[in-house]
Amino acid sequence: MDELENQIKNLNVLVVGDIILDKYYLTDVSRISPEAPVPIARFKCETNILGGAGNVTLNLKKLGVENVYSVGIVGVDNSGKQIQEMFKCEGIKFMPVFSSDDTITKTRILSDGKQLLRLDFEKNVNSYSNLSKQIIKEISDVISNIDIVIVSDYVKGCIRKEVLDYLKTTGKFLVADTKSTDIENFSNFNLITPNFPETCKIAEKLRYTERIENTNLSIEKVGKFINSKLKSNLLITRSEMGVSLIDSDVNHCNIEKAKVFDVTGAGDTCASIFSCLYYLKYEKNKALNLMNAAARLTVSNIGNYAPTFLEVKKEFLKEEFDYVLTKNDAIKKMLELKAEGKKIVFTNGCFDILHKGHISYLTEAKAQGDILVVGLNSDASVKRLKGESRPIIDENSRSFVMSNLKAVDYVVIFDEQTPCDLISALKPDIHVKGGDYKKEDMPETEIVEGYGGEVRILKFIDNNSTSKIIEKIRKYG
Repeated sequence: MDELENQIKNLNVLVVGDIILDKYYLTDVSRISPEAPVPIARFKCETNILGGAGNVTLNLKKLGVENVYSVGIVGVDNSGKQIQEMFKCEGIKFMPVFSSDDTITKTRILSDGKQLLRLDFEKNVNSYSNLSKQIIKEISDVISNIDIVIVSDYVKGCIRKEVLDYLKTTGKFLVADTKSTDIENFSNFNLITPNFPETCKIAEKLRYTERIENTNLSIEKVGKFINSKLKSNLLITRSEMGVSLIDSDVNHCNIEKAKVFDVTGAGDTCASIFSCLYYLKYEKNKALNLMNAAARLTVSNIGNYAPTFLEVKKEFLKEEFDYVLTKNDAIKKMLELKAEGKKIVFTNGCFDILHKGHISYLTEAKAQGDILVVGLNSDASVKRLKGESRPIIDENSRSFVMSNLKAVDYVVIFDEQTPCDLISALKPDIHVKGGDYKKEDMPETEIVEGYGGEVRILKFIDNNSTSKIIEKIRKYG
């Protein structure tokens, strides 16, 4: 996933939408008021968080996107000043459009992790109608540098038709996370991200006549209907029923249950990470699973929690993570192990459809030292090496199986054609390959011997290969 992390890092993303200041008053409640049957909340502390479109930008920044831009409306009050300072501290390039109205603020009073009350401070949405030209000007100043534009529309007045019409002229990758019922204004966006209730409202507005249920079949039907009407792809989040992507085909993804502390901001998290993955044309099912992992982290924490890429990666890989390392994590781990005097053995391969030959080879490889690290070719790398029909087993399944083998201590997935870059970074004491390789023909040899390591060729095990297994399956079914 190192390549994906770098791709996300290099994106330029603009978020346009309703900026909200989320205030959290944390309190203790131990008694009921004698004045009325309400709890007495004793104030402990206050936390301020970027909300609305601000939370989308924060999610992008925490995810690792270096260049995050934001255009939105704030007042000239203290809340507006706080928001500008928060953007600055997070390294987000904020272009504020100032209103004479106070900044939209939501104040939540919590005790023991649960909300007691929410107070909303906001004016009528029509009060911003005269600010659209200024919003368009701010967008136009940066749009040439932008890859993705995310419209975060909480229907608070920032996003109006003229702004959307301008965005459609830019030719940029457009994503809409909107609560608006004027859904026709978002036609021809690359992606729209409604939840299930919002999908039902959109369908009703577009005069869909069938009954809508939160099932794969029903969602597929209504999703295709909306897609055909709006000419926009859909990412439909469906609470405990998972998520569905409706574009040229249909992808459904179940969601693993999580302990829910607060659903605030979960939609922002989903829109942020999936927009990046979808723009990068990351494999759809993996993208949906990564998004679900991010959402689990958000709802498992209080408030607008924005997970980092490392946190998402850990949640995605779960128990395998102790053994499946990123390149950077592997470098740190190898330094620790070498400091303990451990001899590191490295080998690499696709390991697609694990068989007896693989197990024998890995067992012998482990016997060469103390720790065996396996460099595993990513799906993209296998495809380049073996052809479009491979791999048979995806990289996450292969890494999970590999990491649970007795002989294997750690697995690192790499995207390159050869493991040369990975070997240069890890500097294992011994690099081993099977008997069907010749040391002098391997590009790794010069690298390993260059830093004082050793290359060993193990005994060749005949009549064992994934290709032969696939050929036999195809022949006999």
